[in-house]
Amino acid sequence: NPKLPGCLEIYLMRHGQSSLNSRSHSVFQPSSPSLRYPDAVSDPPLSPLGYEKSLATGEEFLKLGISFDRVICSPMRRALQTAECVRKAMEGEGEVQVDSGIFEIGGSCAMRTMGLEGGDAEYKGMGRKEMEEEFKNIKIDDGVKEDGWYFEGKVETAEEC
Repeated sequence: NPKLPGCLEIYLMRHGQSSLNSRSHSVFQPSSPSLRYPDAVSDPPLSPLGYEKSLATGEEFLKLGISFDRVICSPMRRALQTAECVRKAMEGEGEVQVDSGIFEIGGSCAMRTMGLEGGDAEYKGMGRKEMEEEFKNIKIDDGVKEDGWYFEGKVETAEEC
């Protein structure tokens, strides 16, 4: 850090807009856990706007002279896509490291139970091979297995989070 030699700078960034976020702020009816969108997926990709804004963020970092040694992100598809876009816009700057312990409340769960605290979780997230095929030049921690990364077996509660 040129301003404070020897100090570490950390930038926090939320993932870009997902295809699910582009439809609504919530996939559930306010008074019911039933799905508003039956075609919704547990690990939605970025929307076109999400891609656009993620690339723009990387371009802005580059313009401001901000650089990264590494980008640490969640194993969720939208977070990986966001990291990939930012890195691309920054001309390949910084290594992307997947940390299986970083995810939003609920973990990675089936849409059927998402938002229902303590409900059964079926979807374990992308497996290691799928992640390596979809995203190049990433380091994946040992918490990501061939069959996914979320093994709690249930949706975590607010207290557990």
